[in-house]
Amino acid sequence: MLSNPFIIRFSKGSSSWAIHIFKLDDLQKAISILGLNVPACTILLLGGANKMTQIDKDIVYPFFVNVLAPLANKHKAIVVDAGVDVGVMQLMGHARAEIQADFPLVGVAVSELLILPGEEIFINKRPIAPEPNHTHFILVPGDNWSSEASWLVEAANIVAQEKPLIVIVINGGDTTLEELSYATKIKKTVIVVAGSGRLADSLDSVIQTEGTNPDQRIKDLIMTGLFSSINIKDGYNTTQQKLENLLLEQLN
Repeated sequence: MLSNPFIIRFSKGSSSWAIHIFKLDDLQKAISILGLNVPACTILLLGGANKMTQIDKDIVYPFFVNVLAPLANKHKAIVVDAGVDVGVMQLMGHARAEIQADFPLVGVAVSELLILPGEEIFINKRPIAPEPNHTHFILVPGDNWSSEASWLVEAANIVAQEKPLIVIVINGGDTTLEELSYATKIKKTVIVVAGSGRLADSLDSVIQTEGTNPDQRIKDLIMTGLFSSINIKDGYNTTQQKLENLLLEQLN
């Protein structure tokens, strides 16, 4: 079951196509209705939201502008994330606008927790808006911000199909951990961006040292063998080349 597609109009003039979906089995149909050109090279972006500090944002944003958004644009990729106007989703949207990119940016967000433009803020909703530079939104059911985890990963997998798909982790916390537990099930490469703070740095520490972590969830993730890392401090050219090589490897 899904709604008819509709347009979200933002205050500064941008607009996005959106659709409400209620069954995971209808996700492929929803993606088709939204007119996304699939299969496509896909980047699944996971990471920090409203607990990401301004310091972390200031460190990470140049990576979005100089590496991630240009890479997506160059390879005509579709970027899939959680779509809200906070954290890495906000940075991705801002970077896309800053470099005037045209790659599709798809947000998969929990409908009940999202405030659409013009809506009254109800008690049961948090005042978090959709990020206005996203081109498409898939609005899914749920009662917390981790409810979208399986939908988010499955959407990226459907978009990619036989095309390259990489998962990129920037910053992050408990919700990102839950999303990663689903992401590892599709057996795609997961790239941790070291230097971005919080969960990403914890994951990188274990990757680099083959050490241990008191969080069993982190241990289990690294044991899948799907994880590798890049470091913001290595510079834009190096990090972009590493990401590009990972995409190209999947084409061979």
